[in-house]
Parts: sequence; structure tokens; C-alpha cells
Amino acid sequence: GMVWGFKLHAVVSLGGLFRRWAFVPAHAHESRVVEGLLGRATLGDRAYVGTGVYCPGRKNMKRQTFWPRALSRLRKRIETGFSSLVRSLHLHVGQVKTFGSLRARASLKIAAHNLMHSGVLV
Repeated sequence: GMVWGFKLHAVVSLGGLFRRWAFVPAHAHESRVVEGLLGRATLGDRAYVGTGVYCPGRKNMKRQTFWPRALSRLRKRIETGFSSLVRSLHLHVGQVKTFGSLRARASLKIAAHNLMHSGVLV
């Protein structure tokens, strides 16, 4: 997701819990994120094409990558986590004036999401 000129990149477990996350300037290329944040992550969306992350190819690519249906289901779990942050926890709404408050707000929302999805909060 994009907030205040930054993109939120995250490593999400198969169970839908956010493991690591970082805000990166919106204009930064995803390859920088792969090096610093994702590390061993293997699945990504089309934005990560050419970065070493296994992801579906773009429709206009000459060499299409094989992308099995099972991987689409896994990607759906990850997208559901982000969707939950935006819709249920209103990550995109809020008056933030500093980068620190943006980081604090997102960390609070992610912590709430993880607590709800781990069964601690209902």
C-alpha cells in the first residue's frame, strides 16, 4: 500500500501474520527492498519482476514465467493481509505530520492485525 509518498513492503507468513515491514520512498525500485527487507522471501507480486523474487510475469513479457494455481492461492493470503490493514484497520486514513508518526501508526495497526489473526484478540 502507499501512504504519504511511501510504500509499505512486508514479509507476510502463510498464516497471514506480518513478520517484517518497512516504508520505502514510493519512487524506489523494488530491487532495493528485496536486498534489505525481503531477503529469503520467495513470492511477490508483479512489481518484483526481475528482482530474484518468484512472481507472476507481466502480460506484456516475452518470456512468461510458469505460475501454478497453488501459488496464486498463496499470494491471495498475502493480499488479504494487506487488504485487512486497509479496510478493517483503516491504515490509509489518518492525519500524520511526521514520518515517525506514520511509522508508529502503521506499527500499531500491524500489531493489532497480528493479534487478531493469531487468536489473541477477537
